Amino acid sequence: MLNRLTLFVVFGTLMLGLASCGEAPPAKQEEPVKAETKAPEPAGPYYELTKEDLSGHEGWTSKNVMVMGTKIGDKTNDVAVKNLGEPMGKTNVLADEYQTFYQKNGIGIYTFKLTGKLTKIEILQGFADRLADAKLKNLLSTGDLKQMRAIFGMEEATQDKPEEGGTEYVYDARGIRFIKYKNGINGLRFSEKK
Repeated sequence: MLNRLTLFVVFGTLMLGLASCGEAPPAKQEEPVKAETKAPEPAGPYYELTKEDLSGHEGWTSKNVMVMGTKIGDKTNDVAVKNLGEPMGKTNVLADEYQTFYQKNGIGIYTFKLTGKLTKIEILQGFADRLADAKLKNLLSTGDLKQMRAIFGMEEATQDKPEEGGTEYVYDARGIRFIKYKNGINGLRFSEKK
């Protein structure tokens, strides 16, 4: 039996040696997979609401707007308190977002729960006096729909929002909504373009 085992080991070693001396089969060449990458949208230019006249810039959208150094897409924890100060009151928990108010309830910030990124910025009437753009300042102060249309054009749609207590004038192509709340307060909401 020992002879058989020895013969098997010798034969196996010989076969492995012969197999390793032969040519390896040519490697199958696969074409590289081209990942379809979407070109990143250019960053900026950004216009600071408290320092610049937005009406003077042609075609601006919500992606161009900064409020006290804070813009849509920023991580809320990184910029909110640093740029806007301490929050006013509690954070409201919404379906997919958190809503927090800053600057004596003049700025509302909406944060997406899963990523922590800022998805919407709402400027309310109480912050209007800090805006550099006289037209936007007047729009928030008066709520004049003629002036709204002179600034943004004809709205895409009008939505009555009883759960929010107001009516929204929609400019989603620009990522903007003008809101007239039933309590008499006006707001300008900037969000990601749809």
